[in-house]
Amino acid sequence: MTGEFAGDSGTLAQEELAPLVTSTDPEVLHRRWLTSETASRCSESPFYPYTSAKIHTLLTAALLDNYRAGYDFHELSLEVHSGTGIDAVCPAPGTLARADVVTPIRTVLATPRVTVTVTGDPSGPAAQLGTVPARCSADVWGRLPAHPLDVSTHATRVLDAQLRRIRAVSTALQYVEDVHRWRGWGAAVTDTNADAPLGGDGR
Repeated sequence: MTGEFAGDSGTLAQEELAPLVTSTDPEVLHRRWLTSETASRCSESPFYPYTSAKIHTLLTAALLDNYRAGYDFHELSLEVHSGTGIDAVCPAPGTLARADVVTPIRTVLATPRVTVTVTGDPSGPAAQLGTVPARCSADVWGRLPAHPLDVSTHATRVLDAQLRRIRAVSTALQYVEDVHRWRGWGAAVTDTNADAPLGGDGR
């Protein structure tokens, strides 16, 4: 670490950014952000590489959608589905996560092994976010009633340990996505038709 300015490597070119902001359909935009690998490269500051603009955008949309549905923050939960069965449906990058665990607007992370949704109406393993917005990711992860990761390997044990210490939700979720990409588990799930319906049971 030199302390020098990190440069432009984490920025998006205009032609890469355009699909992420040009639609007027919120579900289309959600799908584009959720499945975008280029958006994952963009940090809010070059000095803090895990201030994920992608995850912050998805979290903001999920919170707003829940608020519009009448939920207060203290009623919201982080719902996590493990990869059990997802790999069979998504054997390689370029395919979608299981449709039944991806909720339009509210899913904030979708990889073949872990899918995370912010919702006031969880249908699977979930833990409440807390009474007020705070840097609480590690606390929420530790309160999940079912272990969301198969920790039978060293890599997944390390990932789980990191998620039990990282405080910022956006940092934790971007870390999961990056580890999946680095380990060859598949990054944010992508599809050749980024505007096709994600599936799920709606909001």
